[in-house]
Amino acid sequence: MRRPVAVLTVALSLMAAPLAVPAHADDTVTVVADRPQQFVYADGGLWVSARVDGTADVRSLLVRFLRAGTDEAVASYPMDRQPSGLWRSHLKAMPPAGWMDAEFVVTGAAGHETSQKIANYAHVLRHTMLAGLPVSPVVVWKGQKDVRISGTAYERVASGGGLLVSGARVVLEQGTKQVAEATTSGDGRFAFTVPAPGRDGSSYTVDFPSQGDFQAYTRSVSLQLERHAARIRLDRPVVAQPVASGTRVKVSGSFEVQSAAGAWVPGGYGQKVRLDGVLVDVSEGRFSGTAVLSARTPLSAYFSGDDDYLPASAQLNLDVRDRTSLRAGNTPERIVARGGRVALEGFLERGVDGLSGQRVDLEFSADGKRWASIGHGTTGQYGYVKVSAVAAKDGRWRLRFPGEKNSLFPAVGPFRYVDVRNPVKVESFNASPEPVRKGKAITVRGRVLHQVGGKWKPVGRSTQMEVVFRSAKPGGQTAFAFGVGRDGWFTLKVPARADGTWFAHIPGNRDDVEFWSAGDYVDVR
Repeated sequence: MRRPVAVLTVALSLMAAPLAVPAHADDTVTVVADRPQQFVYADGGLWVSARVDGTADVRSLLVRFLRAGTDEAVASYPMDRQPSGLWRSHLKAMPPAGWMDAEFVVTGAAGHETSQKIANYAHVLRHTMLAGLPVSPVVVWKGQKDVRISGTAYERVASGGGLLVSGARVVLEQGTKQVAEATTSGDGRFAFTVPAPGRDGSSYTVDFPSQGDFQAYTRSVSLQLERHAARIRLDRPVVAQPVASGTRVKVSGSFEVQSAAGAWVPGGYGQKVRLDGVLVDVSEGRFSGTAVLSARTPLSAYFSGDDDYLPASAQLNLDVRDRTSLRAGNTPERIVARGGRVALEGFLERGVDGLSGQRVDLEFSADGKRWASIGHGTTGQYGYVKVSAVAAKDGRWRLRFPGEKNSLFPAVGPFRYVDVRNPVKVESFNASPEPVRKGKAITVRGRVLHQVGGKWKPVGRSTQMEVVFRSAKPGGQTAFAFGVGRDGWFTLKVPARADGTWFAHIPGNRDDVEFWSAGDYVDVR
């Protein structure tokens, strides 16, 4: 705990030699000393610090320790001026134990000393320790009526050794209640006698209270009743795995105890085992009951222990999973150009709850029998996932959740059949001239290609297509149907009737996808 600082005001005598700076009758220095923690160990160290304020020069500052209330000096330590202006001294060799007054001695530039005391500056304590007390719980044999707790009190000194403490008071407490008291002998020893513990054991605190110049010290001691070990083994239930959460299964197991000779023998003379939260009787080393399986929760059995045997438990991990479902979120295009992307959306759910953070695979099958993963995604909020892949050939597409061991069953979404056809494009498409006089001929020309085997080739002769005219006026549209000519070229000549946009439209067939070209606007005047 930090105490309020003590303030000393020291007047420098005018009878001294002249100071380095002009001195006047009211020249003063003020020493502001930080008080350390009130209690410090005699074998430790202590920093003493002070600040000197005033109008006169100070050559040095010394701290002198005196026995409280007397002029008996026991130690002196010079203090060093720090760059910050603070004076400090690290006391590695502490004064003797007891209450100490501190006297700060200020030496002026002319060598004149002035001092003032701070009463009860610090209480230097003897560093008390307790030895010989058990660190681990004391095992008490059944039938034993009482237990002796003993130890030795000593003082740790700076040299690293110890001095035995005699005639000191030592208290034994249990909780907040004092149950015994002893006085250390000439060799620092003390002892208490307490009742043997029950099955739950007992704990005590050995307390060396603060007394005289000795600091307080405490140690804890635990007593544990000696009991034989017990063990549980669970038989693996006869059930196909993975198994759904909520399934009820018959579970059995063995309960054994260790004899005084160390051998494991069947137990079950009044003992009960908690199986899946329900108490069941043990008979001739066996127990059985019904358990409700739950995902992510091992099958467990637990014996809480009694006056004769220690607690025991066992766990059995089964592959128990929650049922899941994959609900479709969209219907992809039925016909897709080869090289285009097919995207499937879905919702992964456990009951009515969405499952986030789960991997979902996008699978493809050409024959509906053999499926291959061609992409994957991770479910987000509400279990939503969207996965896409490049379409290469006709076949079925679906989303599949692979499941998670000891947690979730797999799930498969509905499949969607996608017909993959050749991509189609129109090159050199043009409607001309532009502008054109009304009644004059407009020529619409272009070349239709499709991609086969990765290469663009002209469509077959007589492939059906149409040129569509959409008038600039609302509702006006005219289509001119015909077959494509040699090498995929087509030409249409018609009289110009009105302003509008011309398009090439290939309806598609069993091999090629449908295609619309970009429009070409013609201004008719």
